[in-house]
Amino acid sequence: MEERRLLVLQGRLVEGEVRPGMHIRVALNSALSVTARIDAVESVPSEEPGTTNLSIGCDEDELELWQTLDLVDETIEVSAPHLPTSDSE
Repeated sequence: MEERRLLVLQGRLVEGEVRPGMHIRVALNSALSVTARIDAVESVPSEEPGTTNLSIGCDEDELELWQTLDLVDETIEVSAPHLPTSDSE
């Protein structure tokens, strides 16, 4: 069984709400992006109101990729999961 790691992104919610099961998306360029499913969301007691942790389960290679992106001071898009349609079956 593959060992899973946990990536925690900490930031402030700009608008809307975030729930487990939603996805984050980070554009690498105009044609390529990285996405991940949010496994947990928790408020963080801190000096800055509204600080939130988004936890994402990933394997070692995925964790390394996310760490390489160095997402300090970045705005990350969060969206509801895409539901399958009859066209995709």
